[in-house]
Parts: sequence; C-alpha cells; structure tokens
Amino acid sequence: MYGEPEKLPVAEDAPLAPVSPYGLHRVEAERLALDSGVPLAIARVFSAYGEGLRRQVLWDVARRALSGRPVELSGTGEETRDFVHAQDVAGAIAAIADAAAFEGEIVNVGTGVETSVAELANVIVRELAGGEIRFTGDARPGDPARWRADVTTLRSLGFEPSVAIEDGAAAYARWVRDAA
Repeated sequence: MYGEPEKLPVAEDAPLAPVSPYGLHRVEAERLALDSGVPLAIARVFSAYGEGLRRQVLWDVARRALSGRPVELSGTGEETRDFVHAQDVAGAIAAIADAAAFEGEIVNVGTGVETSVAELANVIVRELAGGEIRFTGDARPGDPARWRADVTTLRSLGFEPSVAIEDGAAAYARWVRDAA
C-alpha cells in the first residue's frame, strides 16, 4: 500500500501509493474503518510468512527446490523485504490489542530487518539439500526494490520479534518438504 518507498525504513506516516488492487483495497478499507468512528488500531503487516501458507516467494522457492530443477526467480535477488513470521504477526497483534490506545493509530507489523530475496532463497534451498538458484534480472511490475518497516511504534507497545528469518525460513522449508 506504500508503493515504492521514498525512504527506508517505511514509517506509518509515509505516503500511500498503492500499485496493486490489493493495496488499493487496503487503503480504501482503512479509510472506511477510520471514518466509521469505531475505536480501532490498524495493523499494516509487511511480508508475512509461515508454515501453512501455500503462496508467495517462500512457497515458490521451496516447491522449485524440491522439483530437482534449478530455482529460477524474477529480479536480481538483491530486492529486499521485511519478512515477518506468522508467530510474530500474532504476537504483534496481541501487543497492539493489549497496549494501543485505539484512537485510529496505524502500526507497522514487521521486524525492521531487510532480507534480500537471494538470502532467503539460499536458506530454503540449503535446507532442502541444495541446488542452483538463478535470477532472471527482470523486475516484476509494482514490486518495490527495497522494503523495510519502521517498527518504532510497534516496539513502543512492548513487542519484539522472536523468529529470525534464518530459523523461520528453514522451518518453512521443512514444512513444505514434509507436506509434499
């Protein structure tokens, strides 16, 4: 919903510039919620992942790695995301529920850490017995080059992430392998 960020980390008050239907709908849903007058806090979850999710980059990498063929991904591999494990998303929502004022505040939910797609792919492929990773060099339209949440507000509510990307991605890879 932030689009290509002007600066990192992306703060809650950064301009909204959605480039996808999902982003457009999120912006509209937030506007409607804020206009409702209902006491609320809005969680803006960054790149969530976790066992059970059968889509997005972790799923694609793991499935391709298990196929025995090279893992080919779009982009250069240097693109970054703020990957946040589902366990940490749940903990962040609990912290918001416990400590937010519910006066329409926006709270970024992430780790505040940038991880490149290449780093993520390497963790998954290594966990699944190795293999080659290739990047096409073609950027996908609408995908920001770099992405990292400013989690100052979330931390002020008492939340600290507990799942490091190396551990979470490895656990995810094992789940995909065992679920296949």
